[in-house]
Amino acid sequence: MTSFIKNKETKIFHYKHYINEFIADTRKLDTEHKYAYLTLIWESYRKKGYIDEEIVSELVYLNDISFDIYQSILNKHFQYDEKLGYYHNKIIEELDSMGYHKAISSKGGKVTAEKKAAVAKLENDFELFWNVYPNNKNKSLAMRKWMSSTDPDILVKSLKVIKHNLQSGEWNKDETKFIPHAATFINQERYNDEVKSKSNNYAKGLK
Repeated sequence: MTSFIKNKETKIFHYKHYINEFIADTRKLDTEHKYAYLTLIWESYRKKGYIDEEIVSELVYLNDISFDIYQSILNKHFQYDEKLGYYHNKIIEELDSMGYHKAISSKGGKVTAEKKAAVAKLENDFELFWNVYPNNKNKSLAMRKWMSSTDPDILVKSLKVIKHNLQSGEWNKDETKFIPHAATFINQERYNDEVKSKSNNYAKGLK
């Protein structure tokens, strides 16, 4: 199948749709998952190789397909770059051969010492969160969600909610199936849940 896409420079190019690979990858998927995979492929070409969380959210809204479905396709068939987002190796190769590939160096330029320090702090904060969260499955996905957060108080808020939910009995460490996965907690911004606490020493007694 061939599709024509017009980019910002009004140039038109056709792309390869790897039919055999697509059929093999989606053979056991239902219609929604197949269409989610297809729209991710289209959007990857339109965005010159990379798609971020914002683009995925737009696809969820436009196609009325759940975020979880898109995330499952991304986790299985796409790679992830911390600077640029999700990408598919064959799409990158194809765009590169046509000169349409958006190189990593073209976005953001040189990473400053301040940015490196900010990233290091986020990573350290995530480890603190991860060590106390009672249902910490799929660490890589949870970390991506954490690193994409723009809330400077995410750690303090998270520790506060975790402590409250454990001490109040809303969460039980021995029944984690009733506790949302860490990635879900972060993605749904559950750290913003209203909690009343007399102490700011949220980390005390979490373990």
